[in-house]
Amino acid sequence: MQTLPRAAVAAILLFALTPAGVLAHARLVASVPAEGEVITALPSEFALTFSEPLTDGSSVMIVDGPGATVATSTVAVADHSSMRGPLAVLSNGTYEIRWTAVTDDGDIERGHFTFIVAIEGATPGPTPAGAGGGSGGGPELPEGILFVGALVLIGSGIAWRLRRRMSS
Repeated sequence: MQTLPRAAVAAILLFALTPAGVLAHARLVASVPAEGEVITALPSEFALTFSEPLTDGSSVMIVDGPGATVATSTVAVADHSSMRGPLAVLSNGTYEIRWTAVTDDGDIERGHFTFIVAIEGATPGPTPAGAGGGSGGGPELPEGILFVGALVLIGSGIAWRLRRRMSS
């Protein structure tokens, strides 16, 4: 019976000693324009900042209502945790920012959100059908939930096997 608690202690130690980086994913922490923001004066550039450094394959694009790309960028040379680029003159309307963040450990995160340009006296632009905000892809799981679930399954399997072994 002593081995059952040892398996649980081993699983807990394994989880506690796992580096936080294994559980981390690149998260969008700031953006200009911000999600859902109504812009009354265009900034000279757009910028997306992430929680960790990005690698090749990371990209961002801004699309207008009909889906035409109006701006793009990749990882910033000076700051590997951001993507930025010049923001062209935009007509009034709703725009969507679509981003892909790739990190050193191979994790790929994707998201999207909208912002609105509403500059007094500017030409109205097209608005996408069904425009809305959000990071896309359904509800996000809490950080590390898959890792914790795997530990529980592994620990349960070890406990089951030890019980079978002890009862035979």
